[in-house]
Amino acid sequence: MNNNLEICRYIQSNISKLCQTELDEVFKILYRNNSTYTQNNNGVFVNLNWVEESILKQIHDYVLFCLTSQLEINKYEAMKSMMTDSISNKEKIYDCENNNEKIYPSQSVSTLKQSKISSSMKFYLLKKRYQKKCGSFNNNINNTLTHDEYTNV
Repeated sequence: MNNNLEICRYIQSNISKLCQTELDEVFKILYRNNSTYTQNNNGVFVNLNWVEESILKQIHDYVLFCLTSQLEINKYEAMKSMMTDSISNKEKIYDCENNNEKIYPSQSVSTLKQSKISSSMKFYLLKKRYQKKCGSFNNNINNTLTHDEYTNV
């Protein structure tokens, strides 16, 4: 009986942290198992002391799953926002050939969106930037051996 009381307290203290769809799933667990509940304009009410232990265990496991999922989602959202902030803070300069407009990282994201640089233009600029860096490799291409020179040596 002590175990049931602890499970009931856990469910009671954590049920308010669930969203509406998760609460609907808890109700579905009760409904599928033909548990007794009361319903009025304020919602659905369940006396957990009258619910069987197996059903309490199902509800407990589901509430635990929902809370751990919420924690994981919050953790990944925080990581995503940290990565987004670090990417936006790096120095990036886009030099558009058409209007010679330069965008610096100190400008806000809304300013970047207002400049309306298309994804194809971003790809073109990225390609152009890497071609400039790799330009020294193009000069050394003439010094490579061809198949005929290799066989004659």
